[in-house]
Amino acid sequence: MGVARIASAFSLPPPSPMPSSLYIHLPFCLQRCAYCAFPVIVTPQVPANRPPPLQTSYIHLLKREINSFFALYNRALPPLQTLYLGGGTPSLLHPALLDSLLDTLRRHVSFAPDIEFTCEMDPATFTDAHARHFAQAGVNRASVGAQTFDPHLLKLTRRIHTPSDIATALSSLRKASISNISLDLIAGLPHQTLQTWRNTLQQALQLQPQHMSIYDLTLEQGTPFARSYTSAKHPLPDEHSSVQMLTDAVEMLSTHGYQHYEISNFARAHQAHDFRSRHNLAYWRNDPFFAFGLGATSLVHHVRFARPRLLGQYRNYVNNLYQCTQQTSDLDPQQRLLRAAFPGARVQNPTECLEDYLINRFRLLSEGVDFCHLRNMFGHVVERRLRNAVKQCNHFVEDRLLLVETDGLGRDVLRLSEQGALLENSIVSDLLWHAVWKFVDESATEEKLQKQPV
Repeated sequence: MGVARIASAFSLPPPSPMPSSLYIHLPFCLQRCAYCAFPVIVTPQVPANRPPPLQTSYIHLLKREINSFFALYNRALPPLQTLYLGGGTPSLLHPALLDSLLDTLRRHVSFAPDIEFTCEMDPATFTDAHARHFAQAGVNRASVGAQTFDPHLLKLTRRIHTPSDIATALSSLRKASISNISLDLIAGLPHQTLQTWRNTLQQALQLQPQHMSIYDLTLEQGTPFARSYTSAKHPLPDEHSSVQMLTDAVEMLSTHGYQHYEISNFARAHQAHDFRSRHNLAYWRNDPFFAFGLGATSLVHHVRFARPRLLGQYRNYVNNLYQCTQQTSDLDPQQRLLRAAFPGARVQNPTECLEDYLINRFRLLSEGVDFCHLRNMFGHVVERRLRNAVKQCNHFVEDRLLLVETDGLGRDVLRLSEQGALLENSIVSDLLWHAVWKFVDESATEEKLQKQPV
């Protein structure tokens, strides 16, 4: 699509810094939830005396991936600022395997003294002793998948816990000195009403988590929910009710001192501590990050790569990666890493980098797009085109859906308002059309015309 022409107008960002965030996927679940499309492995409850064989074999594979990758990466790394164990249900991981995994990781990268170490921990999947072990291993932040406090909806979504298990989980974590806790909730579930949603919000607020993530239900292809329901049709809430649920969440959480800093995320305002998710901020700010495990996606030196989602294919990927460490090669280290660790992937072109930057930055309601930062990253042409795009979409500005503000340093910032956040897809798509995609289409058309015979 005329990438060479686009590159002349859209500069690539400066060389990517070394990643200081790392994600590890632990896919174990007691059963698959009805809405879930993540790569998971159904496994029995962890016995206290010994690790389950399925977990043992997976962690062995994961450690081989980590060792092989860093053998090829082979460069000095900054200390990790954030580490995130996601899943799946990482709280099902046997403590001995957690220790073994972290020992492997520490051989390759150090942990910053103030590292944010998050683990997803589902209610009814861990004990007080288990929570203490995770804390001793360094976990200092927990993301708890509550999803709803309605017992009927918990059963419908195939969650294994009860409403009372949520409070028990938070109590166990706090007793283990893991006090930085985030709660996940889902709006727009089948048969969910405005009243049951408000009840869920009230019960969540009573537990006083430091952070809350509120997601609107997405019908992911291949899930039981996608096979059973149609968006905005009964028993799913209609569009008006779905919008009202998100509006209620913003109003109730704001009243209780939470800052709506990202489309789906809220953090307690606190003078001495920033409770925003530092790890997820790295994603939204387009910072590079390592990732390991089944289906995990990394962003390293402008290469975005998703590992295989099926266990057999992931095993083949890891074994091939290991074989590359045992072979000599005439390729330069960068090309060797690209072919071995990211097979089939490529460096993002300028348009893709810019799209990712704008889409993610607009999700950050508290920050938005800083025109000065945009210019430093992508050049004057891109800044000018975005400013022109704002003029083309001035109706969003007039309706206070899109805010053009000046920060404390005198820099122009473009961000979505609370009302604009409800129309994020539409607003950002229009801006991207006028600032990016229109020029891609024009370049492609011009290239096609030039190739036509005279």
